[in-house]
Amino acid sequence: MAALVASLGSLQLPARLGFLTSLEPWLVSLRCASKKSSGASKNRGGNSPGKRYGWKKLDGDFVHTGNILATQRLIRWYPGANVGMGRRKTLFALEDGVVRYTKEVYIPPPRSLGAARGG
Repeated sequence: MAALVASLGSLQLPARLGFLTSLEPWLVSLRCASKKSSGASKNRGGNSPGKRYGWKKLDGDFVHTGNILATQRLIRWYPGANVGMGRRKTLFALEDGVVRYTKEVYIPPPRSLGAARGG
């Protein structure tokens, strides 16, 4: 191999190559980075589990302060007496007691956005 390199190095290159003076750089193999282009992926994550929204404590259950009563993505249920609403619209107990669910008509305050739209 060394004899081949020595014999090729002694060859004269044409003047038009200019910046190359020997054939040694041609003997070195180079690989450039490349990535094969691919088609659209079909994996869209359709098998993800649900978020488990809904009631966590039922009517008549005894709860302690801070227990989560319900989780919801949109506001479906409004907090009543001794119930607070968390940052993600989670309803939680403010005091120890028995859970009671009631169905009442919600009347928004007069200056709220819901009252301006008509309900």
